[in-house]
Amino acid sequence: MGGLGPGEIAVIVVILLLVFGAKKLPDIGKSIGKGLKEFKKATKEFSNPLNESLYGDDSKPQPRKVAAPDDISAKKADAEPAKEPVEEKKA
Repeated sequence: MGGLGPGEIAVIVVILLLVFGAKKLPDIGKSIGKGLKEFKKATKEFSNPLNESLYGDDSKPQPRKVAAPDDISAKKADAEPAKEPVEEKKA
């Protein structure tokens, strides 16, 4: 499931050729490309001020520094002495 295979793409191209004709397809492709370019530009113009207001002068958020699991266990071992297991008495 998902994705288009080469067979499906070929069928779509043939249908487009039949519907629009060979002379119109380049113009349609060019129009779609320009529309996508304008959409990306507008999205970037909208997101840049938003990122600046949320994260300061940087346009991208800074990654948080997280301690590795080994560092955490080492800090816990230093902070708390190891406890011996308590054995339960059976009656």
